[in-house]
Amino acid sequence: MSKMSIQIILPSEKDINSLPDPNKENVSIRSVEGRFAAVLKFSGKPTEDIVREKEKLLRSSVLSDGLKPKDGCLLARYNDPGRTKSFMMIV
Repeated sequence: MSKMSIQIILPSEKDINSLPDPNKENVSIRSVEGRFAAVLKFSGKPTEDIVREKEKLLRSSVLSDGLKPKDGCLLARYNDPGRTKSFMMIV
């Protein structure tokens, strides 16, 4: 399995120092400065093969625009809370 990480985006008014400390050694909290990104929107289950295919397509598009992409890619996903109610437990 590929190395994986999860990133959570917080509102800009949220101070990183107000967050609780992680309770696991392999979890860290850090601030990431803004940057530019090329994006390719797609739907469906993002298997490794599909993600590799989409990365190749996106890289090709960026290169054809005369830009030089950096190594690696980031798979960003969004789960609409209104569509995931079957996975929620209310106590």
